[in-house]
Amino acid sequence: MNAAADVQLSGEAFREVLEHLDVGVFIVDAERRIQYWNKGAEKLTGYKTAEMIGISCRVDLRMHVDLAGNSMCEDNCPLQAAMDTGRPIQREVFMRSADGHRLMVNLKAVALHDEHGRPNGALQIFSDLSLRQDYLQRLSQLKNVADADSLTGLRNRRYLELVLERGLQELKRYQQPFGVIFIDVDDLKAINTRGGHSAGDAALRHVGYVLNSKIRRDDVVARWGGDEFLVFLDGITPVRLAEIGHALVAGVAAVSALSGREVQAVTISAGATMGREDDDVETLLRRADAAQFHSKQAGKNRFTMTE
Repeated sequence: MNAAADVQLSGEAFREVLEHLDVGVFIVDAERRIQYWNKGAEKLTGYKTAEMIGISCRVDLRMHVDLAGNSMCEDNCPLQAAMDTGRPIQREVFMRSADGHRLMVNLKAVALHDEHGRPNGALQIFSDLSLRQDYLQRLSQLKNVADADSLTGLRNRRYLELVLERGLQELKRYQQPFGVIFIDVDDLKAINTRGGHSAGDAALRHVGYVLNSKIRRDDVVARWGGDEFLVFLDGITPVRLAEIGHALVAGVAAVSALSGREVQAVTISAGATMGREDDDVETLLRRADAAQFHSKQAGKNRFTMTE
């Protein structure tokens, strides 16, 4: 026998569900006055529930503007269209956030009905597309930037700077964690002195190869410049970041780079840190570089994790 259970949500339970969604949700009455504004809407727009309840989206400048910049609050309102047609309406539009910037959102408006089936309001769900828009713009920029390091074949500094900026945006908006590992090749100058610049180049290629072979598929390793490398690790925990950092140091030391007729040992000093919501690229890298410097001062061929 198949068993089926009808689950009925009370008004309070339904509200509790809406409050825990990561998307914005608001409800308007038949006159399009806002009656409900969830925490997701607060987070995405910066507007608090207390200041939004009772506002008519028909006249409020915070509401919808189409992608061409035209107001949608009169003749092209998705909430009104949902109530008039009885069909869900889905569009990509702009809203104005509390700090004044335009927020690109994907919205879906659905009509609500009274006990007689007559439309008496509408519910709208919206999610942020601004990061997607920014990401597409960044990808477009990258088409005009040589993103590969000519010596190692890894990503270059310019490419990873864009990755870091995007990582910080996602951390601040969605609390998506990430970590970075700053790496310096030990004694590259001495390697160049003993074996010439070809030996130094071989050492750098060796380090780049080992680093790239030991990171996860979606992580990014770049030659930051000179004898420095940087690794970006998305969606990582501090414990896992430390494990990978130690593995990178051990991996480079375990293999020797060929230098002319000699086999020249190569090691690295590495330092790692997790991204913070109050970081910018400069503060993030300064902290990781300081951890790397600590490894260097402690004897090289080491890994240091910092808060």
